[in-house]
Formats: sequence, structure tokens, C-alpha cells
Amino acid sequence: MDTPQRIAVGSDGSRTANRAVEVAAGLALAFDVPLLVVTAWRRDTDDPRSKEEAAGSTEWHGEAQWAQQVVADAAGVARRTGVEDVRTYTPVGSPGQAMENLAAQEPGTLIVVGTVGLDSGTERLLGNIPHHLTHHAPGDLLLVRSGADATHDWSQIVLTTDGSDTSVHAARVGLALARALDATPILVSAGSDVEALEATLQEVADRIDDGGVLELEAAVGDDVSQAVADAATGRGLLVLGNRRMHGMGRLLGSVPNDLTHKLPTDILLVNTSR
Repeated sequence: MDTPQRIAVGSDGSRTANRAVEVAAGLALAFDVPLLVVTAWRRDTDDPRSKEEAAGSTEWHGEAQWAQQVVADAAGVARRTGVEDVRTYTPVGSPGQAMENLAAQEPGTLIVVGTVGLDSGTERLLGNIPHHLTHHAPGDLLLVRSGADATHDWSQIVLTTDGSDTSVHAARVGLALARALDATPILVSAGSDVEALEATLQEVADRIDDGGVLELEAAVGDDVSQAVADAATGRGLLVLGNRRMHGMGRLLGSVPNDLTHKLPTDILLVNTSR
């Protein structure tokens, strides 16, 4: 997502989903791109009937109507923020899979979803939309927090780096977002060696920043995940790459995986596997 070509937000009509819609609408305005509101509705995956046939039957009519009402309401929320190009989409099937397929078919799509259930081990095991997307989304993914401890002020955006090429790419994406939103970008590197962190920060800043607007911050701590979490807490948005979030790497554990499940801050998970 150097610059998103479109924003796609998932909604189920809940209050937390409306928060995601509002955030997605703000991004659509900032980047002047279309906003697509998506509500998937389930049916038996063994049923061979097409969406149109299912929607026309008594059995599925209620679910189809519900999905249409949800996207219409969410589109209204988005338009009230000033977005003019708002589109709706009501695919049949699993919501997580529907969003994954959409992003795969339309490269340049930034997916935006709420995070209800993401911090619950039970929900992750049983199947949870944001959890599915953190491990399978083919593009960039924005996780919008809700709840009393969520921070909604994006005046400061934290960009994380360890000096690797993938983290530099993620930081560059975050910097572009900060500039689009007129927010303060803060480049953070975490670890236990202060001198090494400061050297990494300066090197990365020289690679991605041509305007001298970056603030540099060494997050010192033996636990890298916790050090990043401490640096991000109380700030509006954390941007990081998704290294080791896909495939077998996710089984080994990673800083992005830890943070997506425990941090009460909005997170932009940049796909660095492309």
C-alpha cells in the first residue's frame, strides 16, 4: 500500500463495525479513493445454488435482506463523513474469506476491519474474521480497535523498524499515511542495545525520509514486543510489517502476531511478502 487504490471495510452493523467504517471513510477522503462497504452473508457451502437463486428463495431471503440493510446503513455513515464514491458489496460466504478474495482480485485494496474477538483465544480457535485476515490477507490490513481502552486520536503514528528491508518498506508506507493525514510520524526501533537502536533508526530515517519530519525513538527492553507495545500505547496508530504472519512462520511466533492480539491501539499491518 504505497498509496491505496481503494478502501474496503467490513461491516456487520454493530457499533464496533461502525467505528471501522468511520476510520475507513476518513482514509478514503485523505487518499481520494473509492470506499467499498462489504457485508458477507453465509449459507450452506454445500448448496450449489448461485447467490441470485439463494437470495430469491424464502430460506435465504432474510439473510440477503439483512446484508443489504447493513451495507446501506454503513454507506450512510460513510457519506456523512463526506465520502462521495461509496460502493456496496454483499457476497455470499464466509466474511473473512470474502474480504481475502476481494483484496486478491483487486490489488491495491486496503482492508479495514474491527477487532472484536481478536484478543480471545477461544474466538481465534473457532474462527474470527480479523484473526483470519491477519494471517491470510494478500494486501495491507488495518485493524480498528474498539472499547474503553482504544485510542482514536491519530495525530501521532508509530512506525516500527528493525532495519530489515521488510520493516523499511512498512515504515515507508506508514510515513506516506502520516503525511496524508498530517500526523506526526514517530520511527521506533526496539531492543536492549541503545547504541545499536540509535544507529538503526538513523539509517532507516535516511532511507525513507526526505523531509526531516520523522521523530526517532529507541524503545529499550529485552522483550521486543512489550517495548514496542509500550511505545505505541497512548498513540493513535501503530504501523508494522507482517513478517512471519503467513504460512509456517506464524507457528514460530512473531512480534507482529503478539501485537495484533494484545495492543489496544489501531494497527496497520503492512504486507511485506509481496
